[in-house]
Amino acid sequence: MSSTVEDKEKQLTKQLAPDIWKDANIFQITCDADFRILNLNRYLLNYFPDLQLKELRQDVFASFGIPEAEAEQVRHELGQTGRISNAALDLRYGQRHILCLWNIHRTESDGSIYYNFFGSDITERRKVEMQLAQSQKLSALGQMAGGIAHDLSKPVNAIVSLIQVMEAHTDDPFLLDKLDLITRQMDFLNNTVRQLVNLGRPMSAEVEAVNINKVLMEAQRIVKYDVSLRDVAIQTYYCPVMRRISLSYDRLLQVFINLLLNAGEAVKDVSDPAIVISTECRQTEIYIEIQDNGRGIPADQLDRVFDPFFTTKTSSEGSGLGLWMCHHIITEIGGRIWIESVPGKGTLVNMILPLMAEGDSDAS
Repeated sequence: MSSTVEDKEKQLTKQLAPDIWKDANIFQITCDADFRILNLNRYLLNYFPDLQLKELRQDVFASFGIPEAEAEQVRHELGQTGRISNAALDLRYGQRHILCLWNIHRTESDGSIYYNFFGSDITERRKVEMQLAQSQKLSALGQMAGGIAHDLSKPVNAIVSLIQVMEAHTDDPFLLDKLDLITRQMDFLNNTVRQLVNLGRPMSAEVEAVNINKVLMEAQRIVKYDVSLRDVAIQTYYCPVMRRISLSYDRLLQVFINLLLNAGEAVKDVSDPAIVISTECRQTEIYIEIQDNGRGIPADQLDRVFDPFFTTKTSSEGSGLGLWMCHHIITEIGGRIWIESVPGKGTLVNMILPLMAEGDSDAS
C-alpha cells in the first residue's frame, strides 16, 4: 500500500472518528468497505488490553468471533440498507459479548464507503438473561416431572415389595442373584423418582440460621469416604468471619454433597487429583467456589449441564438430575449458580447466595 493511500485512509479515519469517540465510554470501530478494521478507539483498547493494534487491517468479523454465515448476512444487509435493521449484532472477543450498532458512511469527496460500529459490553446481562430463561424452563419441567414421578412411585414400590417376597421364598442361588440385580436397578429408579418428586415440590418454608462454611465442612465430612474422593486432596479457603443467613440447611447440604461427588468423579482419572473450596462474604452476598482439576466439560455441553436427565456419565452411574437439583435449590432461594470449564484442565462451579436476613457473624 502506497504512503499516499495510507495518508488518505488516516485522514478519512480521523474525519469519521472525531475526538468525542476517542474518549467516550463506548466501543468504537471504523472499517473500510471490505470490513477491514481501520481504527479502534481508546476505550476499546483499554477494555481489551491484549487487543492493542494487532487487529488493524484485519477482517472485523474474524477478529470478533462472528461465524462466516452470520458475517455474510451482515455484509448483505449493510450493502442493501446501510444499517443493521435489528440493531443487535453480537460480537464476541474472548469470553465477552458486545452488543453493537452499525451504520454506513460515505465520504463527501469521492463517495468511499466506511462502516462505523458502536457497542458496549453486555456479558453480565447475557448471563442473567440465560440464567432467567434456564430457571423458567427448569421450573416448568420440575412441575411436570414431579407429577410423573408421583405416578411412578406406586408401581416402583410394588415391584420392590414383590422382590422381597420372592427372595423370602427361594434358596435358588441363580434366582437370588437375579433378584439382587433387579433390586439394585429398582433402587436406582427409586432414587431417581425421589429426586423428581423433590424437584416438583416448592422449597420448604422451614429455614434456620446457617453458616455456609459449616455446611460445606459437613458435606466434606460426609463424602470423604466415597470411593471417588478417598485419595483426593481437598483444599479449603473459608472466609474467616462468615455471616449466618436464613436457609434450609438440609437442602443446601444436598447441593454441596452433589457438587463434591461430581468433582470427585471428574478427577478420578487424574494423576494428582485436587479440589479447592473457597468462600467469601461480601456486603449483601456470599460467594462460593468449588474447583477441580479434572477432565472438564466440552464447550458445546456447558449450556446443557443443568438440563434434567442430561449427563456425561453412563446410565448406571448417574440420572442427570444432580445439577438440575442444585440449580433448582439455589435459584429458589434467590441465588445464582453457573459453571466454567476447560476440557483437560478442570471445572469451576460458582455460586452466589444472597444475605436474606441480618445475622450474627461466626468465626470459622
